[in-house]
Amino acid sequence: MSLSTPLSPSARKAALSSAGEGATAASDVAATVQFATDVRMASNEASARALIDALEDPTLIVRGHIVAFANAAARRLLGAGVEGRDVRLAIRHPQALDQILAARSADVEVTIQNASPVVEHYSTTVVGLPSKELSSCEPDVVQLRPKEVGNVRLQVSVPEKGGLVAGPYTLGVLVRSPYQREVSRCEELNLDVQPAPSLTMTVQPEVATGGKVGHYMVSLANEGNTPLAVTLSGGDPENLVGFDIRPRELRLEPGMAASAQITASAMPPLTGQDVRRSLTLRAHAGDVMVERPVALVQKPRIKGGWMKIGALTAGLAVLTGATLGGAALIRSVKQPAQPVPINQRECVGAYAELDGPARSQSGT
Repeated sequence: MSLSTPLSPSARKAALSSAGEGATAASDVAATVQFATDVRMASNEASARALIDALEDPTLIVRGHIVAFANAAARRLLGAGVEGRDVRLAIRHPQALDQILAARSADVEVTIQNASPVVEHYSTTVVGLPSKELSSCEPDVVQLRPKEVGNVRLQVSVPEKGGLVAGPYTLGVLVRSPYQREVSRCEELNLDVQPAPSLTMTVQPEVATGGKVGHYMVSLANEGNTPLAVTLSGGDPENLVGFDIRPRELRLEPGMAASAQITASAMPPLTGQDVRRSLTLRAHAGDVMVERPVALVQKPRIKGGWMKIGALTAGLAVLTGATLGGAALIRSVKQPAQPVPINQRECVGAYAELDGPARSQSGT
């Protein structure tokens, strides 16, 4: 019995045989499968464009998150420059975008030929995936008469989150008889998983209240399938706030989470009402950027307004005046009395003048 398994138009075609029977290879072309959304990837760009241009409905071929091809209807709907753009920016409808990014699949057509003289049953499975749920086969088992050829549609699906890490893989397409285990053959299938970066960011608290500084805890998670080198930054519309970020740069492997501390500082108001400053915290990782708005509420350094400042100023002036007056009084009390010189003649004359009238009055 011999089996041939052309995996795709450019795939390897080989004769599969059981023990004791020969097989010859029809060709030796490696099959590389790239993911597309709802459209089977053609062997080259020309045939891919011809495939979707024949469709009247708007059609995109997406590689990773990038729009690789768009037919005329899609270009009229989304703009002439949609090719090469991130599909998340080209399509704004949340439900449509979730459908596109939920899971990507590659279809493989397996052709099986029964070269034995008896009727046989064959099942097809994919070897090398982390979970059996990532592949499906229709039909599960094919029954073939001698020399009869049957086709099996094999689909490999990789979810954007929790699937395979981006990169090349070598899988196996195993065709065997469920009743005779010795009748089997496995062919290689080269799988190229395209990068699908996804970064999530949460900030606590969303509103920080204080004086000069506000503290924020940033939590990051890599939910994509490729490593991310993340850089954190912050900004405000008035460019009056400084940001101290520790650490500023992080490397997140797929499925990894990390956190960072961000301290925002600005000069608070001297008096008056609370000041609310609008801030934006950002996380960059290549073409991926996530940002979250937060707020910093700063309380005045002196509460009570200008009336309280005036009262404090008047009180300070009174206190200063009282202090200065008391100091002057103390200095005047401590000064000793200066002696006054007295001329003796003047004193004698004064006494003589006093005695003269007194005597005349007594004599009279």
